[in-house]
Amino acid sequence: MKNFIAKWSECVIFSIYTICIGTLSLTHSIWRDEGQAWLIARDSSFWSLFSLAKYEGSGMLWHIILYPFAHLGLPVESMQIINFCFAVLAIYSIVRYAPFSIWMKMLIISGYFFIFEYSVIARSYGLSVLLLCSIALIYKTRITKPIRYGIFLGLLMYTNIHSFILVCVLLLSYMHDVYAHRQEFVSHKKRIIVICGICILIGLQTYTLIPPDDLWARTKNTYTSMDIKHITTALQGVTHAFIPIPHETVHFWNSSYVDTYGFGILVALCILLISCIPLRNNRKILIIYIGYASLLLLLFFTKRNQLMRHEGFLYMSWFFALWIARDEKPEENSLTIPYFIFLMHMIGGIVSLGYAYAYPFSKDKDMGTYINTLPDNNPILLYPEWRYQGVLSYIQPKKRYYCVQAQKECSFTTWTTAYDRYVSTDEIKKDLQMFDSAYPDGYYVLSDTLMDTQYTLIYSTSKPCIVSDSCEYFLYKH
Repeated sequence: MKNFIAKWSECVIFSIYTICIGTLSLTHSIWRDEGQAWLIARDSSFWSLFSLAKYEGSGMLWHIILYPFAHLGLPVESMQIINFCFAVLAIYSIVRYAPFSIWMKMLIISGYFFIFEYSVIARSYGLSVLLLCSIALIYKTRITKPIRYGIFLGLLMYTNIHSFILVCVLLLSYMHDVYAHRQEFVSHKKRIIVICGICILIGLQTYTLIPPDDLWARTKNTYTSMDIKHITTALQGVTHAFIPIPHETVHFWNSSYVDTYGFGILVALCILLISCIPLRNNRKILIIYIGYASLLLLLFFTKRNQLMRHEGFLYMSWFFALWIARDEKPEENSLTIPYFIFLMHMIGGIVSLGYAYAYPFSKDKDMGTYINTLPDNNPILLYPEWRYQGVLSYIQPKKRYYCVQAQKECSFTTWTTAYDRYVSTDEIKKDLQMFDSAYPDGYYVLSDTLMDTQYTLIYSTSKPCIVSDSCEYFLYKH
């Protein structure tokens, strides 16, 4: 009877989750970061995807998955469907197989990262979550079935830089495990092949991520200043990851309620220490978690542009560690602290769902849909072009776009030193005049109003929307 009730409970919470993120995904208007991946997959050759990894700063598995769908001529909404499928599979693995009570599972899947950030927003992070849950499922058999374990590690490595770091930590742990079990098997041939294979993939991925000479300075620069403000900013990732409660405002995304109270270094370190308590009885798994958290915080320290979606990997690594620790020693791991952390995440999830249902994420779809009604042979000038990948994703590929900063026709943004160049108002006017001469029937998409009577405003979008700088677009005609 208990098993019957448990299974029905699992079906109910899984169905509710699927309906929630399904309806949100259907109405979600993608923004520039989501659109960038789709445009790269749609407008690049297959082999050029690997050369673009240097500029994207991440593995290209997500782009490779999108590639056949984009080249079949499917709309950008197919990317959202793929991400939705990954999210549903990840949640199914948690609800069906994770070693937690039904109440805890309900809190987990209602959390901010599971119900919004990594499920509704279509980026590579949702794929990382699915692969991480898959690795947690097979972790117990990593020694007896090494090939399967190696395949999932290899896939996870090529999703993004945060997952790449985690794979490096897991590989070191696996090498220790193989050495510890060296007397239990006649041959370790498969395990040695897996270790060598992952090492080779790590080397290849490291090579593809070496920054090129012409990389955009904002992405290329690293910071090593040891001032308190810099350290505090990096450690804020801890509070954002474990207490992801956003501000109660339409622009809730990438905001944190805890920042209102100015939580500093000591609070972040306390949260890290508290998160280690449920793992204290499994030293090996605790070392995996601490090792990864340390490397990720080092990344946050040297790169100042971390956001909630990046910081969430701290929480995901802790959840992964808790899962495999419970699988190994379920009776020795207290769940009082996890209950509190999962509750904080559920509050963040509820707040985000409320605003996500009430407001559009961006106005990119509105502008892109309108541009599709314009004649195909009329080129479009974009400035600043890095804001419009979401808009361009909704526009038919046969249309032509001219990017002011890149000084060429383009679709996705290749993050080169061209974007270090400040474009003055006079230069923009000069580009407009050149564009007028070359394309008298062209249109202009800008992020600000154009105070010039010779240009007519054809269409515009306006606030409110969740991403504050993706709300207002202006379409002009000379």
